[in-house]
Amino acid sequence: MFKQAVPTYNDGIAEFYELKKDNSQGDFHQDILKDMKLKVWFRELSIFDRTRLDFERSNIEVQMKIRIPEYRVITNKHFVIIQNQQFKIFNVAHLVDSRLGIKETELTLITPEKEYEVIE
Repeated sequence: MFKQAVPTYNDGIAEFYELKKDNSQGDFHQDILKDMKLKVWFRELSIFDRTRLDFERSNIEVQMKIRIPEYRVITNKHFVIIQNQQFKIFNVAHLVDSRLGIKETELTLITPEKEYEVIE
């Protein structure tokens, strides 16, 4: 019997947020993270030395690379929270697994410039 392998996403859950301006304080506004109501299981990828070095040359410190099922709504303007830690999405790549033909989204995550308040 032929068994087709499927990708597993069991390294954790990523919660997605978008950066919004909160004008509830009158003239003063602050940036907040608004919940997109999107929680997705992910698979963590290795960051190879060459890749890390290429990013460091551009003064970008990559914290994590993850792969999820394809979600085309996710862009590099979004943020992710994994285990209560905020990450900025630096890069999004939509790809097809060459072995399985399954569409996936690969995210490169960096530390944001600051910690943002989260609004549900």
